[in-house]
Formats: sequence, C-alpha cells, structure tokens
Amino acid sequence: MSLDRSDTQIPLYHNDTPIPLDHSDTQIPQYCSDTQIPLYHSDTQISLYHSDTQISLYNSYTQIPLYRSDTQVTLYHSDTQISLYHSDTQILLCRSDTQIPLYHSNTQTPLYNSDTQIPLYRSNTQIPLYHSDTQISLYHSDTQIPLSHSYTQISLCHSNTQIPLYHSVIQIPL
Repeated sequence: MSLDRSDTQIPLYHNDTPIPLDHSDTQIPQYCSDTQIPLYHSDTQISLYHSDTQISLYNSYTQIPLYRSDTQVTLYHSDTQISLYHSDTQILLCRSDTQIPLYHSNTQTPLYNSDTQIPLYRSNTQIPLYHSDTQISLYHSDTQIPLSHSYTQISLCHSNTQIPLYHSVIQIPL
C-alpha cells in the first residue's frame, strides 16, 4: 500500500510485510532514539521517509541533527544550544532577507553563535525552529512540511495530501 503523491511516494514499512514503499531514489530515513534506529512504531514497524527535500531527522533526548543534502546544512539541537552551520565551512548561516530568527521558547530570545553573537537566521527556505521542554517544531516552507517533536510523538504532515503521519509510544494513525 502506498500513499501516492504527484511526483513521488511516501515510503512505509510494515513488520508483517517488510516491503518498502518507495518515496524516491534516495530514501533518507527519519530516526528516533539514542541508538539512531530508523523511526518505527514498535507494533507496526512503519518507517517514514521524505527525500524530495532530502531531509534526514534524528531524534534523541540530547540531540537532533537535521541534514539537507542539497545545501549541506546541518542543524544540531542539544540541551544547551541550537546551531545552524554550513557543513563544509562550519560558518554560521545568517540571512537578512526577512530576518527570521530561531528562538528558544522559554526566553523568546534569539539563539546566538557563542563566538560572534550573530543570531541564527534562515529566510530563503523560511524555516522557523522553536525549542521548548516538550516540543520542537520545524517547518520547511518549500514543501510546507511540519515536523513536530516531543518526548512521545513525532508527526509529519505533507501539505499536498494533508495526510499526517504520527509516531508515538501508543499508535501511528495513517
């Protein structure tokens, strides 16, 4: 069974029938846990992929790296900081088109690079990131994909079909 899109598909894996439903050629997985195991619901073994934008999301309680392979941008989240770097040069990305900062939600103050005190900005792809104790919300405006993280749930919703895909300790509704 596949959830078709106009150009590609969303890949799903089921434990009973371990057949991948391809989304595209790259098939970049989303990972959840400290051991970097692909994001599966323990009962249904459904793995979520999105390779149109080549996003790979890793979730643990201490760090979330986000990779976009077309720009080689790496985003790291930990308990102490969120940094957005270009992976080749390790230079902090700051965009001045619309000046959208990344905020820590407890203080609502921009996050800064500790050396230069330059706030983190992403404007060409319009990515806002909010961190709190329970949730990280990430939006990619090119495809309007919201990724929502808490300790119990990760949801992925694709705007073309408006079909949310949920991962939690209890269930995955599709």
